[in-house]
Amino acid sequence: MWSDWDASSVIYHRPSGKTHFINAATAFLLEQGLEQPATVEAAARAVAEARGVVVDDELRADVGDTLLRLEELGLIERA
Repeated sequence: MWSDWDASSVIYHRPSGKTHFINAATAFLLEQGLEQPATVEAAARAVAEARGVVVDDELRADVGDTLLRLEELGLIERA
């Protein structure tokens, strides 16, 4: 279950029974992943395109860290 409020979202994860508050950037990554699974590089490109910036090492690291955390929470799975 997912609800949006301004610049943040709330996700209730049924399998764990936990509620997670996420920011807009994390919500964007989840939405992109629901549409089509992607590598860290592809996800970073999607974020860069949405922000109108260039993919750099810092963005790749941020996206990778976010995806790893989402995996740890059980919200996404590695393919």
